[in-house]
Amino acid sequence: MGFRFAGIAVKYIFAKYKIELSLQPVILDKIIMKKTIVHILKEEPKGHEITVRGWVRSFRANRFIALNDGSTINNLQCVVDFENTDPALLKRITVGAAVAVSGNLIESQGGGQSVEVDVKEGKILGDADPEEVKM
Repeated sequence: MGFRFAGIAVKYIFAKYKIELSLQPVILDKIIMKKTIVHILKEEPKGHEITVRGWVRSFRANRFIALNDGSTINNLQCVVDFENTDPALLKRITVGAAVAVSGNLIESQGGGQSVEVDVKEGKILGDADPEEVKM
């Protein structure tokens, strides 16, 4: 119900301020509506920058984050450049931690998914003790 109301309000604002049609998707993506992983996994890998938030399902080789936000059972792979990332941040990326990552959405280099995020910036939103979190 709230989402439908928000959609109506957004359309009203666009009409009232005569926001050009070509700018509306950009505004929605950047300001108003955050994309969920279920939508990101369906996108074409155009190398455009995205920010996604979720919980770490797994973190392999100090490089590969399997991120999930609850919108799908599938995870989004986020690839970290561990050589140029603060080691203190890498230590805090544990199973169950809430994170926000920003980077470019690119074609996946591995199997199992069509797209992945080449992480440029990461932020811990909430720490988790992996011994207490069993996923």
